[in-house]
Amino acid sequence: MRKIVGVGVVMVIAFSVGFIQLTGCNADFEPDPCLNKKITGGSFSIGELISNYGIKDTLLLSDTVITDNFVVFRADSNYTSYEWKIGDDPRTFTTKEVSLLFRYPESNLPIRLIAKWLPDKRCFPEDDGIDTVYRYLTVIDKELNPIFGSYEGALTSNPTDIYTVEIVPDFYSSAFYMININKGCEATNLNVRMRFGYKAVALSQLEGNQFYAGSCKNPKGWIILNRAGTELTATYTVGNGTEFQVETKRSKEQFIGKKM
Repeated sequence: MRKIVGVGVVMVIAFSVGFIQLTGCNADFEPDPCLNKKITGGSFSIGELISNYGIKDTLLLSDTVITDNFVVFRADSNYTSYEWKIGDDPRTFTTKEVSLLFRYPESNLPIRLIAKWLPDKRCFPEDDGIDTVYRYLTVIDKELNPIFGSYEGALTSNPTDIYTVEIVPDFYSSAFYMININKGCEATNLNVRMRFGYKAVALSQLEGNQFYAGSCKNPKGWIILNRAGTELTATYTVGNGTEFQVETKRSKEQFIGKKM
């Protein structure tokens, strides 16, 4: 019995060594050059360019925008050529990115991109190196932005203290106000200046002591309305001083409220 066991062990060891030699010395192996490659296709993104008053500009991706904002059409890849047609605009644009301002509402405005590239015939013999892509843009009157209104909610740091935040437009003076973004920041002339997109607001940090009065604390951040238009989330920071010049740090806050 012992001899049989011993021979079995020797045979297993010998087979294992042979297997290692067989698999480890294949010098002729070549990796597949097409492994993990994907065929090139045409695609582009649409968004509103929000200039946040000295803070880094932000592109809010959406195919619904508001009037009087710059709308950016940007190819998602680097192609060898671009050919854009925007609605009934007679111009043809040939750059990777196009930025236009829409003064009036539009419904389902067709946006066409013809993208061309050098096809990889080795991996994708059927690739013809060209694609035509359509997307459709909706522009609504800025006065009808669904983010305007009142929201009842609380800070996530103090969820039992319920209060109301209002986003109020003043189209006569082209101003917008967020009332009570910090509880007690009620006076209209003390509220923050903002930049609006569709269902979104960029709160800007403004230099000036008046933005610390009445609990305002110089808020800075983003306010976003959810897709259904029912819930507002304001994520922002506030200063810790009573004057801008003596601010030493900023604290994070988040308000979540339901539209009333």
